[in-house]
Amino acid sequence: MAAKVQWYRGAWWVMTHANGRRVRRRYGPAKKDQRQAERDAAIVNADLTRAKLAGVTFDPPRRDGARSEQAEVTAPTFREFVPRYLESQEVADLSPSSRRGLTSYLREDGPLMPFLGAHRLDEISVRVLRDWWAAEVIERGRRAEERNRELAARGAPVRGSRRRGFCAQTGRKYLDAVGAILGYAVKLGVLDSTPVPAFRMQLRRGARTKKGRAEAVPDRHVQPIESPAELRRLVEAADAHAAAEFARTHEVQQGQPTRRALTLEERSSGVRDCLAVLLMLDAGLRLGEVVALTWGQVRWGSAPDDPTRALYIDRNRPSGLRREERDEDPKSGRARTVALSRRLRTALAELHRLQYRPGPERRVLPGFDGSNFRDRGWRKILERAGLGYRPPKDLRDTYASWLLSLGVQLGYISRQLGHADVEVTARHYARWCGGDVYREAMRLEPGDVPADLLARVVEEAETAPGRPWTAPLPTDPGAELVTPRKVERETGLEPATLSLGS
Repeated sequence: MAAKVQWYRGAWWVMTHANGRRVRRRYGPAKKDQRQAERDAAIVNADLTRAKLAGVTFDPPRRDGARSEQAEVTAPTFREFVPRYLESQEVADLSPSSRRGLTSYLREDGPLMPFLGAHRLDEISVRVLRDWWAAEVIERGRRAEERNRELAARGAPVRGSRRRGFCAQTGRKYLDAVGAILGYAVKLGVLDSTPVPAFRMQLRRGARTKKGRAEAVPDRHVQPIESPAELRRLVEAADAHAAAEFARTHEVQQGQPTRRALTLEERSSGVRDCLAVLLMLDAGLRLGEVVALTWGQVRWGSAPDDPTRALYIDRNRPSGLRREERDEDPKSGRARTVALSRRLRTALAELHRLQYRPGPERRVLPGFDGSNFRDRGWRKILERAGLGYRPPKDLRDTYASWLLSLGVQLGYISRQLGHADVEVTARHYARWCGGDVYREAMRLEPGDVPADLLARVVEEAETAPGRPWTAPLPTDPGAELVTPRKVERETGLEPATLSLGS
């Protein structure tokens, strides 16, 4: 039973139960006596928590303040405390994908347990965290870079996340997990404080170096397709990939008919890959949102030129979910409406006809797997387009950066992307908000939505190559980070208004 402070018979008392007996201590009636009783009750509760976590029986102090040796308990080790944290309500309130990521960090062979598992919680200091950072982040990153150089020297491809190795951003994710565990220990009274904030301050001071500043740039991973010619080749390669896969599954191969009837998913595999590219390029969807899209979320409009055509995005299916698990909410936790371009609406209508007009609860891309698309279909499209490997997320970055460059308001793009705040959009895409050179905004034609500008850029790059918006994306690598508050403070204009002149 936890210690409680009670008013009893004209005085303040601290009362608790331990080892089958009631323990109480009397204080005076004054306000200062109440404060002293509350402090002592907090100490007793902290001792009770430590004893429970350490698996020993707690012997509370007697009236004379003496304790038995059994009352001297120590904090649990990091390995012993992690299961209790994973069973807490704080972890239960996380989204399923966040829980899976946290569980993977805390595996026995993960990045935390081999180094921190044997340390008691009160032994984890800034120095211990600094040694862990050097061993798990800096050293592993150095080994990954050496391995990549060896592969490049042999001419072997370096794919996926192995291209970049470890970086400070990955290490900060691990540090967030450590901070959450130690913070929960402070909440239970096992620790008095956590060293994670002080260590984060040291990392921020280290970011003032040249290498640290390079790692701290928020848009260093934003690599959109900057040339209209490359955009055209990518869309044409996606169409050619769809046609080739469609022909491969329908035609007679080597004069022999197929042994069995192909399923709908097999017949439309290339079409699904092509449509996934358009959904990320023309609507800025995340890959998990593409997987979870259903026909009931498509708002066709009254006609192909109706500007109210849109997609209603209210679900997401991140990688790693089991088949029986339900879809999650979008990353920002809020539903949004995304404008539908003409060519994307045409592609969706063709797929809807190919699937014999399914019901609203059916998936737009049945049988589509994000990991399989990333490793197979997406690589085939890039190879056909003559482009080097880039992650599918670059299509979403291409959507945002091109619309900003063409004069679309920052606030509108932030809502289309589903960002929690417009500052997130400004932080990642500030380079395309405008530079020293004036760039004329591209006007919408009747029935157009801003997403139609991407297709028009490619068309006008061939018919009118001298137009200002047919040049590659204008970027300013040395531009200072722009935030909405700073823009409004220095210019008196809202960020969305300012972007109209970019």
